Amino acid sequence: IGNSYSYRNIKYFVEDKRYYATAEVVNRPFIGIVPINLFSSLKTIIQPPPVKPQVTFKTENNSTKEIQIYLSPTKSEIEDYFIPITQQDENQRILLESFYSKTDGKAKFSTGVGSGLFEVFRMTEPPKDISDFANKKLGEVRMSFRTTDAIFKDKVASNVDYYYLFRQLNEKGLVSNPTAIYKARLVVDADDAMVMLDTYEIPKRKASQPRIEFKSMMQIRPAIEQVVFEESQPALFEKNTLAGTLDQLVLGLAKHKVWDRKFKLRVKSKTSGKIIDINIDFSLAKNKTKEEF
Repeated sequence: IGNSYSYRNIKYFVEDKRYYATAEVVNRPFIGIVPINLFSSLKTIIQPPPVKPQVTFKTENNSTKEIQIYLSPTKSEIEDYFIPITQQDENQRILLESFYSKTDGKAKFSTGVGSGLFEVFRMTEPPKDISDFANKKLGEVRMSFRTTDAIFKDKVASNVDYYYLFRQLNEKGLVSNPTAIYKARLVVDADDAMVMLDTYEIPKRKASQPRIEFKSMMQIRPAIEQVVFEESQPALFEKNTLAGTLDQLVLGLAKHKVWDRKFKLRVKSKTSGKIIDINIDFSLAKNKTKEEF
């Protein structure tokens, strides 16, 4: 804020041999606006990824080995954690983090005008982790005409379990979170077919496992046939006393006895490959009384 002034009607004259000048001063208030760069920030503007789609399994009422899967968008808006599956999903994760910049790590998912494009993943083995679907993408499906829904027809073998997973893409190529894992089996008889469908939960990994002593997991002892006492041994009959018969008695009913024999038991680790050899000597101790001597 300042002043703006100018001079007008300037007159010059001489008086007493001195030079003088008179003028009118025009003074106006002046307000100037000057831009000052306080801060700058680089932001990425994105279209929120869609909400996970709706899935319906059907099959024709005949013996055709085909499953029809109907995919449709979910009209909703939620905040959730992004679940990556493929390596390309890492770029979307970084993009969402830079755009939303939330401390809780959640992103906005919103289904607007859908592109009608869906991803289909399929496995024949039960997945142990969501990342197992990374290399199991069958492809992308979209109808030939403009619509937000899609129908995927999959040729499958009968009486085989298949594990399906689906995602929706928006017009900018951002993917939704994956749907639930669907376990589907096509049951076909002579003139009829039906889909047995269930959701599959990935087994949770144990965060920790208590220590187990190896000696508490192994027990080495003779089989019952080796320790049963045979009461019909000849040395036990036609005697008034058992003195002197201990050496004639045998223990066990097995044909091949383990007594006074040596064995070697080898234990090998499946993870490290280390081997432990356990040498076993089965000795039968006969405690003789004074009468025996």
